[in-house]
Amino acid sequence: MKIVWLSHSEGLAAGAELCLWEGTRGLVSSGHDLHVIAPARGRLAERLTDSNVPVTVIPYRWWMHSRLRLPLKRLYQNVVAAKRIAELFRQLRPDVAISNTLTIPSGAWAARQAGIPHIWYIHEFGREDHGLKFDLGKRLSLGMVSRLSDAVIVNSHAVRRKFSTAIKASRLHVIYYAVDFAIPPAAAELQEDPFRLCLIGRICAGKGQEDALRAVGRLREKGIGAYLSLVGNENADYGRFLRRLAKDLAIESQVAFVAFTEDPFAIMTRSHAALMCSRSEAFGRVTVEAMKLGKPVVGVDRGATSELIHDGKTGLLYPPGDAEALSRKIELLVRDRSLLKALGENAREWSHRTCSLETYTAALYGILKKALDARSESLRETRQTIP
Repeated sequence: MKIVWLSHSEGLAAGAELCLWEGTRGLVSSGHDLHVIAPARGRLAERLTDSNVPVTVIPYRWWMHSRLRLPLKRLYQNVVAAKRIAELFRQLRPDVAISNTLTIPSGAWAARQAGIPHIWYIHEFGREDHGLKFDLGKRLSLGMVSRLSDAVIVNSHAVRRKFSTAIKASRLHVIYYAVDFAIPPAAAELQEDPFRLCLIGRICAGKGQEDALRAVGRLREKGIGAYLSLVGNENADYGRFLRRLAKDLAIESQVAFVAFTEDPFAIMTRSHAALMCSRSEAFGRVTVEAMKLGKPVVGVDRGATSELIHDGKTGLLYPPGDAEALSRKIELLVRDRSLLKALGENAREWSHRTCSLETYTAALYGILKKALDARSESLRETRQTIP
């Protein structure tokens, strides 16, 4: 199968970009022909080019933003880009095109012009997790997503529920990411004390680091000295707020702020458990990474986190915003190391079985093949009805 995959970004740090990279690797290794279109040249293009996957740069814009400024200008730029993409489609003659994330419409418009099947791959809630709104309004835009897609892939059942009222249910397909990375060598047995936690993700209000700090503060009051590493790029205002909060809770020496790193696994490996405090996680790549390293995750009982963590079996869940409940869950792991070990082992087994490059590639190909076959059947029926 010949596939063109459009990226919303030129980077290679966020989950949607890594998903594209993993999907490309898996499909190429299975014998398929991949071509990627990106809005600019960056880390993604470099990595793909090094792997002999051709990349074409065509500038296009998002049609979702936190502030709706100059939407008509973006609309014009996307229409122009769609014409260029459609021309490339006619040259490449792909079997199917994929648009990565809700944020880019030009690939779908181009696929309609070129008459090829189109798959929209949704990786986000939009407003809840990133504060994004459609330039053209929610109803019109999601109507286009539905009409211009032969299938729509989503990364969790939570995201599927979000869009099931706007997009025909039969077109929505859930695929969990591969979360494919080189597992580092097992570290030496962790000392029981101090108990170490990590929370990895952009340091901003939506990721819920405040819950983690307040939980560590509650544990301190109980005489439990848990240490917490917060890893990620910072929103400046929120970072200052967290530092003031750590000082007020008298836990400054127990909290480390670590700059973003593309290799957080050393910190995960040195931690007894990981936290996922985000209120609206569409998938939770970091959660699965920690699980693959055998670390139980204590996460918010909301969004896709509730799917990935089986409470009491592969990790623990707590109500959103309830720092006291979070502290009790952590205390349970601190005081019961046999439970800590059992949850970690169960998490490792479940994550490796559920999220792998092989299962991800097979599921992805299955949906692409089904969409292509349905389009071909529709064309045959159309020809048969023509006198």
